[in-house]
Amino acid sequence: KYSVFHTFDTAPFYRVNNEVAHTLQHLVQQMEEEMKYQNCFGNTDILKSLIRIFLIQVLRHGEQNSELPMSNLKPAHILFIKFRKLVEQEYKHMHTVQEYADRLNVAQRTLHKCVNECSHTSPLSFINERIMLEAKRLVKYSNLMIKEIAFDLGFDDPSYFIKLFKKKTGYLPSDFRELD
Repeated sequence: KYSVFHTFDTAPFYRVNNEVAHTLQHLVQQMEEEMKYQNCFGNTDILKSLIRIFLIQVLRHGEQNSELPMSNLKPAHILFIKFRKLVEQEYKHMHTVQEYADRLNVAQRTLHKCVNECSHTSPLSFINERIMLEAKRLVKYSNLMIKEIAFDLGFDDPSYFIKLFKKKTGYLPSDFRELD
């Protein structure tokens, strides 16, 4: 019903004006405040309601600008949509472009051309951005140890995960966790 950010045929973000941004910021502050009452009656219901209101406001007032609207008729767009879906499903287990190309039954070069045409980025950058999004969430909002996060995201070597995290964010995971 509120599939705001998981549409694969449009850009996964919305633009809002300053007035709506202020309203959304207020909702986020209410959610943060409600998090202080985690063990209290109705806490989960209030949080769910605030999230619904947030999503409704985004859908109602947000503008989804997509430089390249996806078409179900263009083979490159169809492949890109399949790639995005597959990345969303498998980013914890598959980290190489070759793995995705194999799963989609296309050449790595074909996948690269298609992803670049539709997103102006490389498939590897696209994959790494998704991994880093989840990595930042886990580092910031979970109590898992950094090596546990690395393993959860499919890295056999936590030191490689730490190097990639530092390269992509500019911070060591432990420093990122401490940021406000």
